[in-house]
Amino acid sequence: MQDGFEQCVRVPDFRSEHPIQFVGWLVSDQSLVIPGERIAEIMCDGSVVHVEATQAGVIWLDHSSVESLVKPGDLLARIRSQK
Repeated sequence: MQDGFEQCVRVPDFRSEHPIQFVGWLVSDQSLVIPGERIAEIMCDGSVVHVEATQAGVIWLDHSSVESLVKPGDLLARIRSQK
């Protein structure tokens, strides 16, 4: 990774007792993203929710979450800003 500020993207807390399913990525690993860009889809309570990039930079995806159940606060990706 290059030098720069890194921010973690985590599973949101929906305050639901139902499991949260990671559906899939909408971006490629190590691609450039911008704030607000949809980067992933998760399903909770029967609804698909888009997870958005929190800052501009290069995204590093956590592939362990693909097609699995996730919990609030689980790491989905890291975004490193460019100098």
